[in-house]
Amino acid sequence: MSMQDIILPAALQHGQEFSGLCTWGEDRIILLPQNAPYVYYSTTGKIRKALSTRDTLEVDKILLNIYEIEIAVNALHGNRSVFDGLEAIVFTGDHFILSIETGDRADSCHWVNAEFTDGRLLADCTNIKSLPKLKGQDRQLIHNSGFESVVWLPAPKHPLFLFEFNSLLSSKAIGYRAGTKYNYPVTVGKLAFRITDAFFENGSVIALNYNYRNENAIIQPNEISEFGLKIHPHESDIARIVSARYNPKKGTLLSWKLIGHLPLTENLNWEGICRYEDGFLLVSDDNKRLITKLVFIN
Repeated sequence: MSMQDIILPAALQHGQEFSGLCTWGEDRIILLPQNAPYVYYSTTGKIRKALSTRDTLEVDKILLNIYEIEIAVNALHGNRSVFDGLEAIVFTGDHFILSIETGDRADSCHWVNAEFTDGRLLADCTNIKSLPKLKGQDRQLIHNSGFESVVWLPAPKHPLFLFEFNSLLSSKAIGYRAGTKYNYPVTVGKLAFRITDAFFENGSVIALNYNYRNENAIIQPNEISEFGLKIHPHESDIARIVSARYNPKKGTLLSWKLIGHLPLTENLNWEGICRYEDGFLLVSDDNKRLITKLVFIN
């Protein structure tokens, strides 16, 4: 896999903790900040121009009622301050869905529908949905963790949320398919490292699987064998793109397959992925990792 930088406006390169990407209709791409009263977007045409000319990408933003989301989420937890930002976004073809993270004092994360109306992205804060947090092998909640990925399943028309620290879970489930009334556990073989974002395409979930070598929340052995390769997670960052077929009859994912490893990078925390032409767009956040990058992976 080769990587090509897309130059972001200076205001987006520092101080923005991005948490997700998604396609919006035929030609728009959403960049989701974790804690901002807006989302950014650009178009495939502008991205193509930025890649070919090396000019700065033209980006616009849409207001989002994030403070209302924060108040509504905290109210569900006795008005304790547990809201910890937005972790993922997906467009269903009709509306958006936002995955909401909470702090360690909360035993559930949340999600909410949002409509693009009158030039704003408006979340329905009267109908915040809950996702019980999955527990670690010690049967305790995992520090600083949540559902960092949401994909839209066309059949049935439900969102699928994936828990980030899937390899540390005590259960076979790594997430939920959120139905009209119930959350249905979804199982698949565990992957080493975090699942930080995903999208659905042609019957498969395509996911970003990432390890930052100094993440204290993950305790890994010195060597891991996976996909026929030996990996040393304490020596370098590891980022790869993987896929798993979705079985709609059983509501499960089949085994993960490796699409490819990303080129080794330092001081980046890969948080978002979406399809772009014959490759992928990826975004990192600057969460003490020095800089935000948007890149095209071919």
